[in-house]
Amino acid sequence: MNGYKVWFTRLRADWNYQKKILLSIMDWTVLLYVFLPALLLLSKFYLLWWEVQPIWLDQVPLLFYFIVCYFLSLGGEIRLFMEDADQLYLLQHRRKVFQLRSGGTAYSILIISLKWGFLALLLLPLTHHFIQFSLINYSLYIVYMFSHNLFFTAWRQEIYTHKLIKKMGIYFALILSTGGLTYFLLTQNDYVLLITFSVIYLLISWIKLSRYIEQHQSFFFDVEKEQKCKMRFSTFIFTVNPEIHMPQVKKTPKSTSFLWRYSQRIFHKRTPINGVTEMFIKSFFRDKSTLLNYVRLVFTTGVLIALTPIWLKWIICMAFWLFFKQWFALLFEEKVQKNPYLLIAYRKKGDTFLAQKKCESLFILPGVGPLLLLTIVMTFFQL
Repeated sequence: MNGYKVWFTRLRADWNYQKKILLSIMDWTVLLYVFLPALLLLSKFYLLWWEVQPIWLDQVPLLFYFIVCYFLSLGGEIRLFMEDADQLYLLQHRRKVFQLRSGGTAYSILIISLKWGFLALLLLPLTHHFIQFSLINYSLYIVYMFSHNLFFTAWRQEIYTHKLIKKMGIYFALILSTGGLTYFLLTQNDYVLLITFSVIYLLISWIKLSRYIEQHQSFFFDVEKEQKCKMRFSTFIFTVNPEIHMPQVKKTPKSTSFLWRYSQRIFHKRTPINGVTEMFIKSFFRDKSTLLNYVRLVFTTGVLIALTPIWLKWIICMAFWLFFKQWFALLFEEKVQKNPYLLIAYRKKGDTFLAQKKCESLFILPGVGPLLLLTIVMTFFQL
């Protein structure tokens, strides 16, 4: 069996696994009474969008849609379908490993292509309501966003093994440079520049991905990342259901945390409430994915508030506050269930409940407060 057959076998097994998870939460009643009516309603709104612009989108500028597309282009994964057992056999057959990793890379690029094909169809009515925005111009922008998405995904794949500080520095530099370039291209409306930078992005992506799939030094990190990708949907299901606890994927050992490396005390007064609060704070900042999700939620909501009309700003701000509070409650419960001491304290007395309220004031207010201030300031300037 060559590497491509191994890849297809694992792909089919992954499809069956995701299908079982989907069918476990979606029976015929959900399809009949929720999914189908929602699909018909959205289809009706989409067809009406071709005829007339919705009232709530009248004040939304054309640039806003492509700023949203830019943030969507920052997502995406390259799945290599590597497993732990591959080090016993496949790593000794470099050609088969190359074929397996090539198949996974091609499949990932296809998924990104389908994503932008769907977004292209979804936003196609814009060419009907913005006269200065031609179909050729629209197609070039979509191709540019696809090439940027592939470029950013290739960079993320390459720096996945780096330490957090270095990784965040590269992310920040990439977002600043490509974001500024994207804004410049959107405002200049130059076909030649769009085609040129799209080709440059595609060439850089091809070079980086070709080099990556040929090397084996990142094998354990590739296995870790593949496990995360495979369990992403099931993790989401377990996250929104507080009755189920989902254990985290085993991570490859790395260097110690940058924050609280030596685990010193935060509160000098030793009480059960302060103890639970301190353990949650350290757990929060040591979990990189949780910290990044916190920053991503606040930053994305801030961008939406800055770019939307006044009435929509306040709806987004209030909805974010409710969602953020629920998300933090689920996160706190997960941290409690992972620690035996916290679980015992949670069952015996209300110290953990009081600690949760204390943590909410420490984490929710710094996230919601700046957004509320931004909403007030933007409302004042737009009146």
